[in-house]
Amino acid sequence: MNRALPIAVTVGVSIGTAVAALGQSAWVVVISVSALYTGWSYFVARDPALLSLEGLSFEDTEDSIGYAVGLFGGSVFGVGIYDLSVVAFVGYIGAIGFLVTASAAYRLEQAAPRS
Repeated sequence: MNRALPIAVTVGVSIGTAVAALGQSAWVVVISVSALYTGWSYFVARDPALLSLEGLSFEDTEDSIGYAVGLFGGSVFGVGIYDLSVVAFVGYIGAIGFLVTASAAYRLEQAAPRS
């Protein structure tokens, strides 16, 4: 049985419930944040090695400083644009985490296809 899907749904619903409990009344925000964390946790539950910092290592390229500064700016941008709203920041971090983890899963899949 694929255990990644029930784990992912549990994590996503839990985060969505927490967002709703923080006072977010817009159902679109609650559902989208919940979906982001469901997708993110699916990849992590399927292959926990994706949480390693290898996806964020920039030693393999000459532009390591640029990538590191850009990633920092992208993650801190959410705080500034959303005026420190906790719900929006949680959603923004979820989007960044999902995209980084999904791209790491794709690279892993390309390197060693699963049978």
